[in-house]
Amino acid sequence: MSYTIDYFYLKFLDKIDKEGSEIISISQVMELLQTETYNFIEQTVKYLENTQQIKDFILPLNKPYSITLTLNPDNIKELLGALPGDYLHLETAFAVIPGKTTRVTKIVRRGEMDINKNNPNKKPTDEYPKVIEYESYIVLYGSSVNVGVKIEGFYITKPTFGNADGNTDTEIVVNLPDNTVEKIMNLMVTSFHERTADQRFEPSLRQELGFGQTNR
Repeated sequence: MSYTIDYFYLKFLDKIDKEGSEIISISQVMELLQTETYNFIEQTVKYLENTQQIKDFILPLNKPYSITLTLNPDNIKELLGALPGDYLHLETAFAVIPGKTTRVTKIVRRGEMDINKNNPNKKPTDEYPKVIEYESYIVLYGSSVNVGVKIEGFYITKPTFGNADGNTDTEIVVNLPDNTVEKIMNLMVTSFHERTADQRFEPSLRQELGFGQTNR
């Protein structure tokens, strides 16, 4: 079955042994769900990068892409391309350079240091170009061609969450498989107990349980 918001909420209350309590609202549970979903995806992505295998846990978020690049007018060594609006993580990238043979396209992730940046023996080429991943766009280095160059591969999309202000008895809580939703719920239970440990459930706790909306 697919988890609706109501079903998910009631099951979560049951797991934290607060069924029938108003200590945490549906909206607050949805905020916690978003936080722990992104945490879960981040850990899954680390596995993916180490094994090069997509896990079924986030398979619905795995999508193909093809981006046509344009020359950066401020730097002729760079080709730029906008990432999809629902992009969260660049899974794979392969440069398609007209008239050239590309063997491997290296991805440098956001926040990573490119240790070969100043190594003349590791400069990007048509055969071994390099893609720098930024928050909303990518930059390709090494192409000797400026027109018709594409980057193709797969990326992980941002998850889609249900609307807590909508029809919660039919609205799907998040577009992930049931077994993934259950794993995330267990993370939420742990997080909830850690945040409320040794505290009395006072009215002021309600505000603390907002957990902060994650900006994505």
